[in-house]
Amino acid sequence: MNSFNLKIPTSIHFGPGSLNLFNDPTIIQGNILLVSTGDFLLKSGILAKILVFLSENKAINQPNIYTFFKVGSNPQVKEVDEAIQENLAHQIDFVVGVGGGSAMDAAKSIALGLGNKCLIDDFYFRGKNVANALPIIAVPTTSGTGAELSKGSILSDSSSAMKKGVRGDALFPRHAIVDPLLTVSVPKKVTIETGFDVFAHAIETFISKKSSIFTEGLSIQALRIVTSVLPKLANDLNNEDMRIQMSYASMIMGINLGNASTCLPHRLQYPVGAITNTSHGIGLAALYPAWVSECYPFAKGKFDYLQDEIFSKEDYESDCLVDSVSLFMSSIGLAHVSLSDLGLTANRIDEMASLVTGNVGDDPSYSDKQTIISIYQRSFER
Repeated sequence: MNSFNLKIPTSIHFGPGSLNLFNDPTIIQGNILLVSTGDFLLKSGILAKILVFLSENKAINQPNIYTFFKVGSNPQVKEVDEAIQENLAHQIDFVVGVGGGSAMDAAKSIALGLGNKCLIDDFYFRGKNVANALPIIAVPTTSGTGAELSKGSILSDSSSAMKKGVRGDALFPRHAIVDPLLTVSVPKKVTIETGFDVFAHAIETFISKKSSIFTEGLSIQALRIVTSVLPKLANDLNNEDMRIQMSYASMIMGINLGNASTCLPHRLQYPVGAITNTSHGIGLAALYPAWVSECYPFAKGKFDYLQDEIFSKEDYESDCLVDSVSLFMSSIGLAHVSLSDLGLTANRIDEMASLVTGNVGDDPSYSDKQTIISIYQRSFER
């Protein structure tokens, strides 16, 4: 058994009805900045619920609840900088990110900029040490990213076609409020694509060189849930029990993201998402079959273990992990997605490969840039 270190500094509040914790002065107080995407909070009714609970909280400065709802589906550096500029004079005490990974990631970077009284450019482009972020509360409304428990904030910069993470312990949320019933209204496409992200987190944090016996156990638990529940949930979107299970799986993969590393698919998706402005989940789906085939010989023992533990012959009619992954993707309607389907052409492979950043060496299959190019090439071929 390898040695490992764990850090889970976020207080987790999980379960239906946990949104009412916004009225608890021991959790949140002072001046609040609510961050979300578009008018989602208003249309969904979630904003109204949060404001009711905040109105009951005697530690909240009621006139000083500020909002920033201009975050896009792939949060941009310029959006984060706009939020920082708008709120520097407001003496914000807590930044609350409500929504999918985009809203929570933006909230983390906004908290970092406000805490340091500077734009996010200093961290994103110039590598300033990530520290002194304001306290963050993360409220997921999708089951996928695990951002409520991770220490990363993934941002895009459209001017450079760059998408990468600002990472550091200061970005761990102070509280994660995970109310699975907030996900019931999520449409089928988003449910499937974010659910596939949970699957990818589980596979990659199991295969990663930075995995541990602790994170591997959580990966197995999440995979059992996702492979069983997500195909059924796709056809029964209002099933509250399955929504609860998917929220739990997503959340524990957030723990893994803070304590183990993802592998090449996540690194390779970032340029794809930045160039095409497509969702993280659909980009992963386009890359996954090629990566599993590429990586299998380098982590055969672990992949075979997943085949035996997760993908039974009775369910998947396959004894090969590569085929089983493809069959699972077919069961949720994500089979045969290619990079071409996302609007890319093969002449951009070198450009995309040059934009891949992060700890690529945590992937067992990585040797050099050619590994990245090979996966991109094979992801055009379905």
